[in-house]
Amino acid sequence: MSLYSWDYETDHPAEQWFLMAHAYADASVTLFESMAKKQFPKTFHHAKVAAAAFVQGLELFLKGALVQAGEKKPPKTHILAGILQRFRELYPGEIYAFSGRVEEAVKSTHTQPAGQFLRYPADAEGTPWLGNSHFTLDLWLPQSQAFRNDYYRLEPLLKQKGHPTNPQGS
Repeated sequence: MSLYSWDYETDHPAEQWFLMAHAYADASVTLFESMAKKQFPKTFHHAKVAAAAFVQGLELFLKGALVQAGEKKPPKTHILAGILQRFRELYPGEIYAFSGRVEEAVKSTHTQPAGQFLRYPADAEGTPWLGNSHFTLDLWLPQSQAFRNDYYRLEPLLKQKGHPTNPQGS
């Protein structure tokens, strides 16, 4: 079975962001579920990969929402707190709220910088990350599932709202 990129050439630009967000969310959930079922190695590093997919999916979903709202280009930053703030400005109200713990998901700390800690074993200078970290599947699995469900629930609402160049939606 072949999968072709040209099948998506006529999609709204936001659609590509949403499709990638869904793929990352599905991968994250699948990895965490497989770890919980002992079908996939239950290690710190495997959990980091699953969490990296989770965070990447969130970033792409938020950027897709900005494009859906009419922004020509999504921000080039990986700082999710700022992207989430812009999302909330464009889509105010409880109807657009995440059921997952989004404030924690977008938080970046000095010892675990967003976009780096989950993807690399050390910082850019090769220094191992400071402090101790751990993953709890009892937390990460339901959160990854909640966010995946949020994307599928929110996407039609975002499209329905439309944007200035397409007020009736996509």
